[in-house]
Order: sequence, then structure tokens, then C-alpha cells
Amino acid sequence: MLIRSNHNVSQNQFHFVFVTKYRKKLFKYDSTRRYIKSAIYHIAQEKNIFVKNLEIMEDHIHLLCQAPSNMSASYLASLFKSFTTRWLRRKYPYFQKLNKIFSPSFYSGTCGAVSQITIYKYIQTQRREDQWKKSFNVA
Repeated sequence: MLIRSNHNVSQNQFHFVFVTKYRKKLFKYDSTRRYIKSAIYHIAQEKNIFVKNLEIMEDHIHLLCQAPSNMSASYLASLFKSFTTRWLRRKYPYFQKLNKIFSPSFYSGTCGAVSQITIYKYIQTQRREDQWKKSFNVA
């Protein structure tokens, strides 16, 4: 799915893993996991982010999302972790007692519809086409 704005078209997909502080099993109840899902979907909709896949384990969260080009991976990670923390602390008194819910680090990987090899071949082909155009004075 392409995201269109005034000046660009983008397809930025990110895979995130957010781990709880000290790998504590904080998300072991279904009600907590459902609430986290609703929080993530809420902020995603508000910020024009498309959540493609979301799994919440007892001690970490996997999120696959597509975001506009003006949002960096670090911004998205901060957004999801802080918003989820805020929602959890509002609803569950137990989370208010914790100093930190998430570890400050996170995993982020980009993925797309096209593999790295395909992009490499495309770039190599472009170079050859450009040289061909120059040699024949074609614009």
C-alpha cells in the first residue's frame, strides 16, 4: 500500500520489537494484551500509520507497520512505547508503580515489497541505460 502526501509517495514498512524492562512478563493476561492492542491501533489511526501485524507476547511486542515518510523508526518506537505506557498506567494501578515498563532499547528493521537483490539489479540496469543514452545522445 502506498502512502501519498502533497510531495511524495512512500512505502515505508517497519518491523519493531519492544521488550519489557528486564524481560518481566508484564503482559501475561489477555485483558492487558487486548488493551495494548487497542492503544496501538488508536495511536496508529490518529497518526496515519497502518498496522499490518501485531502480536503481544508476555514480555515483548512485535509490530509490523507502514508509516508516512516523515516518521523515522526512532520516532515511531518512542511514539508507540510512550503512548502504550501512558494508557497502561491510566487503566491498571500495577503499572503506575513501575518505574519503567519498556526497555529503552528496541529492534527495528525495514522491509518492503522488493528484495535488496531486486533493487541492486534495478540500480545496475539504470546505470547501463544512462550510459546507453549518453553514448547515443538520447535525452
